[in-house]
Amino acid sequence: MIILASVYEANSQTCCTGSAPITGSVSVSPIEANQWLINLSVDYNNISDLIQENVNTGDDYLSRTTTTLLLQGSYGFGKGFGVSVLIPFVQHSENITSLGDINTTRNAAVGDLAIFLQKAIAINTTSSFLFGAAIKLPSGSTQAKDQDDLFILPPTLQAGTGSTDYILMIRGQKSMAFRRSMLIQQSFTYRFNTLSTRFASHDNYQFGDEFYSISSIADQLVTGSIIHTPSLSLNIRYAGQNVIEQYVDPNSGGWWFNIRPGWGVNLTPKLNLSILYEVPMFRRLNGFQLTTSYKIIGVINIKI
Repeated sequence: MIILASVYEANSQTCCTGSAPITGSVSVSPIEANQWLINLSVDYNNISDLIQENVNTGDDYLSRTTTTLLLQGSYGFGKGFGVSVLIPFVQHSENITSLGDINTTRNAAVGDLAIFLQKAIAINTTSSFLFGAAIKLPSGSTQAKDQDDLFILPPTLQAGTGSTDYILMIRGQKSMAFRRSMLIQQSFTYRFNTLSTRFASHDNYQFGDEFYSISSIADQLVTGSIIHTPSLSLNIRYAGQNVIEQYVDPNSGGWWFNIRPGWGVNLTPKLNLSILYEVPMFRRLNGFQLTTSYKIIGVINIKI
C-alpha cells in the first residue's frame, strides 16, 4: 500500500493559492526503523476554469499551469516514528489572450522547504492510525520578476508564500476482512497559514487556512511478478478567504469536491511507480476565480 499512501493526497491549487502543493503531498506510509524512503513526484496542474458565482464561464482568455517537482526524503525510527524533508521546485506559466495575441508569464524556482514528523500506531493486524505534524518554512522565492525583468510577479505566481505555516494530520486505514489486499483510508488535514510580509507587491498578505478530507479505496492485483494497485479517492478541500492588507479578498476561498482514479505498479519490493488523474466533481467558490480543470500526478517511490 506504499504507492497509495504516498500519492493519494495532493493539493489542488487555484488562483488564490501560491507556492507548491505541500499540504497533501507528504508521504504518510508507516516507515520501518532505520529505513529510508525516497519519493519523487511530478504534479501537473492545468488551471483553466474561470468560475463566477459557481458557474464555469467557459472563457479562455486566462489560463495557467503549475508544474511541481517534489522531492521527499523520509527516515524511520523505532516505535512508529518517522521524519520527512520536502523540497519542491515550482514552475508557473500564465497565458493571457487579448485581441488574438497571447502574453505568457513564467516563473520557475525552488519553493518552500517543509519538515514533517509522523507517528504510526497499529490497532490490530488490519487497522492502524497515523498522526502527523509539519512546519513549512519561508525559504522559497517571493521576489521573482517576469521574464523581461520589468515587474514583480503577484503572490500567486511566486514559488514561495513568504510565511511560516503549520500542518496537522490524522489518518486511519483498515484492510477488509474478506479481502486483506483491499484497503480503505480516511484522512483529515488542516493547514494553518500565517501572515507574509515578504511579497514586494503587498506588505501584508495571508492565504486562507486549508482543510482536506480524503477518502480512498485501493486493492492489489498480481500479474506474474508485478503487483498492480488500482485506487480511487474522493478529495474534499476547503480554503478560507485570503486577507490582503487587512482586507478580505472576496474572490478567494471556497469548497472543492474532486475525484481521483489512480494506478500503481510495484516493479520490485523496493521500487513503486504510479500515476493519478484528478478532475473536479463540484465546486462552490467565492466570487470570480480561476481554478483547476484537471491534474496529472506521477510518482516514483524508492525504499532503501
